[in-house]
Amino acid sequence: MTTLLLPLLTFTLPAPASLSGAVSLLLLHLSWTSLVLSHHPLTLELVLILLVRGVFFLAPALALSALQAAGALAAPARRRPRGRPRKDGAVAPWVVVGKVVANLVAGALVQAAVEWVCTEALSVRSAVRVAVVWPGVFDLLAGVVAAVVAREVVQYVVHSQLLHPPHSSTRLSRLHQAGSHALAPTALLSHYDHPLPYLLLHFLPTYLPALVLRPHLLTFLLFLAVVSLFEALQLSSLRGLPAPFLDALLDAKEEHWITGGTRAFADLAILDWLAGTPGRRPASSYSPRKRVDSMRRKSKLLLS
Repeated sequence: MTTLLLPLLTFTLPAPASLSGAVSLLLLHLSWTSLVLSHHPLTLELVLILLVRGVFFLAPALALSALQAAGALAAPARRRPRGRPRKDGAVAPWVVVGKVVANLVAGALVQAAVEWVCTEALSVRSAVRVAVVWPGVFDLLAGVVAAVVAREVVQYVVHSQLLHPPHSSTRLSRLHQAGSHALAPTALLSHYDHPLPYLLLHFLPTYLPALVLRPHLLTFLLFLAVVSLFEALQLSSLRGLPAPFLDALLDAKEEHWITGGTRAFADLAILDWLAGTPGRRPASSYSPRKRVDSMRRKSKLLLS
């Protein structure tokens, strides 16, 4: 474990100002080479996935949830589905955090298990390439864009047809409603769900694009970092970010939870727009006063 963590520090610690850019890149490349050559690819993939999830989702989601509990950020008000009891106050904060962490670990372990079956048992190529050579900048960015678009398709199909079927509820959809949609929205709620619908909604849309595109591990980690950060922001009520379109996407994801899952199924909203299920909210639902009052009533979720 020490031999794995020490090279990672090269990526996280700032380089001395006296070092040129070329020397810094050389040190990074030597550290990456050391990681790849001294560890099994599956071990490296598993640890780095957990690290990315922790840095880009868990840490910011915990901080944003704390701000919501303190009233600095107002959580979106949610309408209770007909006939379904609310259990906000019955769930302790440590239970929410524990379930989120368990789901994150489960997703990484399932990916590692599938990769092991492919490479060791079936003797086929892995979905994620672990190689010493870095991908080029164009290949890196193109790979991330392609993975994000592919994830959009898989996410929309799974979310709209399996977890929120249009005609009748199923056992799977009820598990999803009783998990992800049973609590008042907070920044942590994106990864709070029953394990089965969680894996369908979070593991499949990230792993299937990798299975098709076979990206470099660094490309996959950048893709996972972008996805994780967006998931942390989804229900944080944080607005006014530098990218204007991001506010609209975050509003659409809030709409999904507010309406109990009747629209806004995919993150980019492209397929939602084509299918006629984009997130639309009445102007009155944006009232700051209502959102602050709602947050004060629901802050017991993290403070009790």
